[in-house]
Amino acid sequence: MNIVGILGTIHNEQMREKYNYLLKYIEDLIVEFNPDIICGEIRPEDFEKYIIDKNYDGYLGPNEYRKSILPLWGKT
Repeated sequence: MNIVGILGTIHNEQMREKYNYLLKYIEDLIVEFNPDIICGEIRPEDFEKYIIDKNYDGYLGPNEYRKSILPLWGKT
């Protein structure tokens, strides 16, 4: 049996602050869950460029992906 977790995010920084749904909280949830896979709103070709160059400035999904979720890639 596999376990699937669904983590919703808020794509607006002001709303995240208003509702106390800060990036640190999202990071902590991901680290605690320790997923094998994270699916997100990133095109494969952009993710491949990010893997090669962590400074890639193309589209990498909503801002919380670049700021919080992608840096966790490979660490969980």
